[in-house]
Amino acid sequence: MERVEIPMPFTPREHKILSLVASGCTNPVIAERLVVVLKTVEFHVHNILGKTGAKNRFEAVEYARSRGFLPPSEWDSNILWSE
Repeated sequence: MERVEIPMPFTPREHKILSLVASGCTNPVIAERLVVVLKTVEFHVHNILGKTGAKNRFEAVEYARSRGFLPPSEWDSNILWSE
């Protein structure tokens, strides 16, 4: 069976913000790291939630991980390797 590549639904900036969300960063921390205002981060997080159909940040990260847009978490990797 041939693997079908799913196109990335996120802009490069949304993907970076989603990666930071996945690492546990809050919106203010993300704004500081990316040198943008808080409203910009909130705007991108809102778009990410809309694109994923997620109700919260956790669901958005899980959506992205399950489709290969983000790598598995450290916790997921530990589970896989310990079995």
